[in-house]
Amino acid sequence: MSLRTIRWGALVLGVLVIVFGAVVAAGVPLLLAFMSISVALAALFGLSYVLDLSVFVTNIATMLGLGIGIDYSLLMVSRFREELRSKPVEAAIEATVARAGKAILFSGLAVMVGLSGLLLFEMNALRSIGIGGMVVVALLVIGAMTLVPAILSVLGRRIDWLTLPLRKSSSGGTAWGRLAHFVMRFSVPLLILTVGLLLLLGSPFLRVRFGVPGADVLPTDAPSREGMDLLQARFVRGAMPAVVVTLTDPEGIGKPANIELIDSLSRKLAAGAHVSQVTSLTTVLGEQGLSAGQIAKLAETGFALAPPESRRALGALATKNTALVLAEAPLSRNSPELQQMVKEIRALRPQGVELHVGGEAAVLLDFVNAVYGTFPWTVLLVMGATYVTLLFLFGSLVLPLKAVLMNLLSITAAYGALVFIFQDGHLSGQLGFQPLGFVDATVPVLMFCMLFGLSMDYEVFLLSRIREAWQRTGDNVGSVAEGLQRTGGGKSPRPAVPVASDRTRTSPARYSRPRGGRWPSRSPPG
Repeated sequence: MSLRTIRWGALVLGVLVIVFGAVVAAGVPLLLAFMSISVALAALFGLSYVLDLSVFVTNIATMLGLGIGIDYSLLMVSRFREELRSKPVEAAIEATVARAGKAILFSGLAVMVGLSGLLLFEMNALRSIGIGGMVVVALLVIGAMTLVPAILSVLGRRIDWLTLPLRKSSSGGTAWGRLAHFVMRFSVPLLILTVGLLLLLGSPFLRVRFGVPGADVLPTDAPSREGMDLLQARFVRGAMPAVVVTLTDPEGIGKPANIELIDSLSRKLAAGAHVSQVTSLTTVLGEQGLSAGQIAKLAETGFALAPPESRRALGALATKNTALVLAEAPLSRNSPELQQMVKEIRALRPQGVELHVGGEAAVLLDFVNAVYGTFPWTVLLVMGATYVTLLFLFGSLVLPLKAVLMNLLSITAAYGALVFIFQDGHLSGQLGFQPLGFVDATVPVLMFCMLFGLSMDYEVFLLSRIREAWQRTGDNVGSVAEGLQRTGGGKSPRPAVPVASDRTRTSPARYSRPRGGRWPSRSPPG
């Protein structure tokens, strides 16, 4: 485990101490996260013997293990502390696993469904991230259902040890409850306002430009960046779309007519608005005054009659049935003009030849087409599978649909922020980065698959608690307020009835398990 991960863990521990108000309770989420990360990295190491995994998979495993692991154990610990107010330790653990455990199980399934969308892509990096993320989440769910209850059983009521001295017990009338009642009172206007605001925040994504970062994303004083800048300044005069001309005529470049085809193509490329220079067999030898017939005869000899210093260069520009045409343009490889130039070259259909366009701009164009040709199917798969997963959890046709639509709106706003900040460069000074004028082509795909699953976490936690309260009370307004209050961090008041202590819980006369072997689904009335 890296030193950076340990530092982040220390920072998160400080936040959890403030949230829980107790050091021991704050340590349980971190313990699950670090244990899951260690096991996940070991599992990925084993998978690397049978699968080609990207180097980025370790970063994803650490990030998800720390984030989701804290989420799951946070929910378990919070619910355990709540159940302890009316039950002994054993019963509190049983109720915690039965209620919070179910939400964690379906939440983990939702996250894995989102990450499974990355398996549809042919790029190894995206597939690796999907595989690594699914492995980590599966281990987190198993750990939350087994390791955390075991730790809680050992700690028992010592879960509240080392409580902060300034921590005050909260009452039922928390800010979360008041917020829920306010929102429900003005539900329609706030719904319209919220949806409109999210769509407005997402509108910058309509002008997104995709690109693939290179050395230009590194600091200017990085040795590799300095070397690339020197190479661009002194040797490469801009991006160079490379056109490979395959001649269908058996005589190949030994025929003057085919040499004229190459010369015609070179002239068309040179006439482009952004082309500064074209290098081909005909431009090099044409400058020396050779005709098409003379070039054909020279090519038939394998350029044996050419001067030794130019023989190798000519051989790189043409073989028996192929010719290479390089079009230099003083543009960035991610520029829209250069990508449009690649499209125009591919649209040419000269008779007797086949054109194959390569180069950095062409690779970028093909990469974007490959990614976003698959992306719509990924969206449909993730949304459909998530809907079915939540359908089994809630038994409702409307709640899963609401969850999916709200996730889409939130991701839309995140996409807009991505363009507004990192493409357009707003807040670049405050955040300390140099805008490149485009968005990495893989980022929106990763954002959708990861955010859709991760944001479903809190959707499942919140709706599960609301549904539990509604099944107990039948009060829609009160259930929503209670669900938001308890999931958002509020605490319910302590019950007025005395709770059996752990020292007497083994006495059947004072605290016996009810008939059927299960504890009641709700706390004793106050």
